Amino acid sequence: MKKSFEITNIYWERVYMTIEFTGHIEKGDTIALINKARTKVYPLKAEVISKNNYSVRLNMTNVSAREPLPSDEWYLIIYHFQSFTGIQKAKEKELFFQSYAARVSSSLAYRMDDLSRVYRYGKKNYAYLITFTPVLLEEKLIFSMTTSFMMKNRFPKRRRVFIEATNVKSFFKAFSIMLAKGFFQFLSSFFSAIRIKRGNNILFMSQNRNYMSENLKVLDHQLKERNLDKQFKIRYSIRNVFEHKFNLFHWIGEVYKIAKSDYIFIDDYTPIFNFFNIAKGTKLIQVWHAGIGFKSVGYSRFGKEGSPHPFISCHRKYTYALVGAKGLVEDYSEVFGIEKEAILPLGLPRLDNYLKKEEIEGFKKYFYQKYPELETKKIILFAPTYRGSGQESAYYDYRMIDFDKLYKLCGKEYVVLFKMHPFVKEKVPIKKDYQDKFYDFYNYQNINELFYVTDILITDYSSNVYEYSLMNRPVIFYAYDKEVYEISRGVQRKLDDTAPGKICKSFEEVIKTIKEKDFELEKLKKYRAINFDKKEQLSADQIIDRILLDKQVKK
Repeated sequence: MKKSFEITNIYWERVYMTIEFTGHIEKGDTIALINKARTKVYPLKAEVISKNNYSVRLNMTNVSAREPLPSDEWYLIIYHFQSFTGIQKAKEKELFFQSYAARVSSSLAYRMDDLSRVYRYGKKNYAYLITFTPVLLEEKLIFSMTTSFMMKNRFPKRRRVFIEATNVKSFFKAFSIMLAKGFFQFLSSFFSAIRIKRGNNILFMSQNRNYMSENLKVLDHQLKERNLDKQFKIRYSIRNVFEHKFNLFHWIGEVYKIAKSDYIFIDDYTPIFNFFNIAKGTKLIQVWHAGIGFKSVGYSRFGKEGSPHPFISCHRKYTYALVGAKGLVEDYSEVFGIEKEAILPLGLPRLDNYLKKEEIEGFKKYFYQKYPELETKKIILFAPTYRGSGQESAYYDYRMIDFDKLYKLCGKEYVVLFKMHPFVKEKVPIKKDYQDKFYDFYNYQNINELFYVTDILITDYSSNVYEYSLMNRPVIFYAYDKEVYEISRGVQRKLDDTAPGKICKSFEEVIKTIKEKDFELEKLKKYRAINFDKKEQLSADQIIDRILLDKQVKK
């Protein structure tokens, strides 16, 4: 039997931490802290505040046997067993934990970062840390507290494999990476030393996709359009390293290309630059693949799982990073962990001809020739971002889409194109009977082209709203997990503050919004004013003039 058990408040008084919670405690129930491995249990005494409201008070220097909690990750549970240690099987322990772990209210979860404590001792050479990070379990926020004993690090730039490794496998992985870094740094230095530096070698590079992104493609085209390919020697290295097994010769080849280059344009996170420092005088330019979204990326989520190392990160090595407008300089200075002066608001090349009438009409002609049955329909594009911590764990919970109601909504007026994030490998479960109104566009590379024929965009925290906002058409933000996502994943901008459209937390609201055409279009104008600058010159030309030809461009 599951217990309804939610933590509503945490407050401190010197070394005493009080946790308040709601629930129903019966005779024989025990409140306890349990560690992540489910091997240690510390029973606690609950005090009654009022009916179904309780508190526990812990002296964090003396939780048990006159000692603080050991370094570990801790959860609060309520159970009706004499001893948890009587459960031996790991699977049974996990089921037990899922049934009795305390949830955390969303209002508390938003401020849990501010409740952390650092206690220094031993002439400030040591510290005891207590931090809070809600974790996701069955789409619910579960209370989690981490206690850590730390020692002063006199060499913070040095990686310590023995400390970072949690088991033998992770040790050998970390040790291999350390060896690889030394090897690639040597190769880079060697190739850089023997190269002839002419100042005119350009490399267009991607390690996240097997095709050249629109930003790189437009830059490449504009260089050739201006006949600058005669002045500059252009090379390419386009390969999705996350889809291919590690190949030493490919990586050596990429290091060689990098060492020969004077200008390197990349369009996304590029892991090879974590392994070595590029040669002095080589300019590394991050074009970035997105305008601006809501979810936190890079250093804007520093301290969360999967965030960059404070010293060892390819983001720190950018000479310049390009953004779409002056209003985004501070955002991306935070994301990449570099100074504002290195963020150039020169615009995104892929938007140079984005709203040109001939481009739009040309695509529409192509699109409706391929899908003639859609020409008389209004198109709803369903294009959310993924859930999960990264590419390997990415998913979308299709249970949150009511396909039956959506199909009924379509009637004779609408069709729905599903364009899931490239990381989501599970295909949209479209019934055979619904294929006349539902289309899976997973394999279509350029979502920005689809915006030309889209009448309503349904998204959530994705950056695709950046380009779509230029169409001045309705956006619905279907954020069924808004609080959970914002707290667990982290967001740089909250939907409530900046979303240029209607925010819906249930699919019923989505259907109702479309039926009633209640799109809150007035938010679009404000969003565009912040995220786009008026410009007299194409972004690609500004980038070429500013970075390659060293000309001053109009600001």
